[in-house]
Amino acid sequence: HHVDSLAGRPLLLVSGGQDKLVPPKCNRKFVKKCKASYAKAGKEDRFSDELEDEAGHKFTDWMRERTIEWVVRWMVVETSII
Repeated sequence: HHVDSLAGRPLLLVSGGQDKLVPPKCNRKFVKKCKASYAKAGKEDRFSDELEDEAGHKFTDWMRERTIEWVVRWMVVETSII
């Protein structure tokens, strides 16, 4: 993984706690590396690993809402009309 190249860029991971196809434990090593890299860069707030305990391998309403919040927070650029 080239995790250090991600540090500073907003990154949200959402997953289901009951996902049988890609269990949350599959991401542990990646998440640990991301947390360390983002902390080293002083950008901890730009990385989030979110787990919906009861969800399986699907994109739920909660995940959609959380993703929208993340995009609005980090990726919506203010513009002004001249």
